[in-house]
Amino acid sequence: MITVSGKFPIVGKGESLELEGEFKINKKYGEQFEAESIKVEKPTDVFAIEKYLSCGLISGVGEVTAKNIVNKFGEDTLKVIELEPEKL
Repeated sequence: MITVSGKFPIVGKGESLELEGEFKINKKYGEQFEAESIKVEKPTDVFAIEKYLSCGLISGVGEVTAKNIVNKFGEDTLKVIELEPEKL
């Protein structure tokens, strides 16, 4: 685990970050990765997708509903939500 510093957008559970920057030593906190560029990536595996959906992203979708949706659509869940929401 590392500490990252920089200006970040809101990051939800299950999302990943792609960071560019360099490691620096902070006098107070020690070694940190100083991010100059941050890209938020949507989750791709079923565990992360379930966490992502259950964090309150969609009103009315909690842990149980997120689990049911992911069990039905698997790794295609986010594509279904975006492109074919009628399947829900």
